Amino acid sequence: MSEANLSAIEAVDSIEFKSIVIESDKMENNSIDITDMTVDIQIFEHIDKPYLTALLAFADTNDLVSSTNLSGGEKVTITLQLTRPDTIEVSKTFYIDNIVGSSKSNENSEFFIFHLVEDIAYIASLNNINKSYSGNPEKIIRNISKNFLGNKEILVPSKSDQNMKVIIPNLNAIEAMSWIKNRTCTSDGYPFYLYSTIADDYLTFIDLKTMLQEGSMNPNHPYTYSKSSASTGSTISTKNRRTIIQYKSSDNEDLLSLIRKGLIGAEYRFIDPTKNDNNKFTFDIQTDVIKKIKGDFNIKSPVYDEVYKHDGKSFNKYQSRSISMIGSTQAYSMKSYMQSDSNVYYKSNIINKSMDQLLKKNSIDITVNGTDLLGGDSNYTIGRKLTTRFLRNMAPEDTDYFFDNKKSGDFLIFSAKHNISRESYTVSLSCVKLDNGDVK
Repeated sequence: MSEANLSAIEAVDSIEFKSIVIESDKMENNSIDITDMTVDIQIFEHIDKPYLTALLAFADTNDLVSSTNLSGGEKVTITLQLTRPDTIEVSKTFYIDNIVGSSKSNENSEFFIFHLVEDIAYIASLNNINKSYSGNPEKIIRNISKNFLGNKEILVPSKSDQNMKVIIPNLNAIEAMSWIKNRTCTSDGYPFYLYSTIADDYLTFIDLKTMLQEGSMNPNHPYTYSKSSASTGSTISTKNRRTIIQYKSSDNEDLLSLIRKGLIGAEYRFIDPTKNDNNKFTFDIQTDVIKKIKGDFNIKSPVYDEVYKHDGKSFNKYQSRSISMIGSTQAYSMKSYMQSDSNVYYKSNIINKSMDQLLKKNSIDITVNGTDLLGGDSNYTIGRKLTTRFLRNMAPEDTDYFFDNKKSGDFLIFSAKHNISRESYTVSLSCVKLDNGDVK
């Protein structure tokens, strides 16, 4: 989303359904085009999922579902393109997962909603893996893709220095890759994510620190919430394109759940029954996570602070849980799935989980015009950062500090829902950050 291209976008007519084709060996000519019958599409991206999901709604006026006996398992290829001249087509292949529902609009027409999953998720479910792999996590994930997903490309902008040998425990390919991802972190504990996007043909395997170090896509043109100017019309000036149409903030700041999970302060043990070892350590989110984040990103107001106290003692100084994990060491010539060289490495796995949960603690959901988010040339949604501005809940004449720090600043896009119809295109973004900002 180049800032230089902003002036080129002034009046566009939303988004075009280039083609929507259902394919099945049961059909005459093996395919049928339902582009003209499609009413709207919702496509979902999530940073925790290495595949897309979607909902497709269409009006069946040709007895398509009944005559072809659609029953799930049919392939659906969706090709879209924004109507502005500097964009390219985006095409994704899904499988029909199930028919969510249907209703008759009249005697000769029925409205259907299909739930779709990206092709790799469907294909992965056909194979069960019980196989040994060794090497660093990105190598294992690539080998799983090569063996079971048609060698789906894996983009790895950042690498882990971990090495392990594992036996995939009766999982499909997507589950196995996610299982490896969940155990992967950087040497200082930042978690990794594996995800698919609407704009790319590959999966991205990247750590949180690398994502947060990237600059915002729109530092000079922030998305701004203004109730009076919110618009979804087809004539979209720069101001309207960067207007937050609506927002909500829910299930936020749930510190209690983090305490109960042992991710604020806790005692951990890693027990090796083969050697009768009991590796014991304490976890303190302030010492092990917050100081690290503040140092790496110059954060002044983190989403957790040790000022939270009971009886004069900070929450993070309480060992709220005592958690034991059982595994073994030296089962192979290299480390196994849960094995680490010392308590420092065992603790990095807890730091990994704490950072992930802390990141999700301070989130906001915004809906914006999709014009700048699907150019086709690159990914502009999950894993990217964008800048927002919300005014404080205070009259301007009463303050010289105008912006709400919790809702304003640079956010990481965690999930995206593309709401696509013939009349409009909006994207609902779930955005997260690790600080409360210092926005002037």
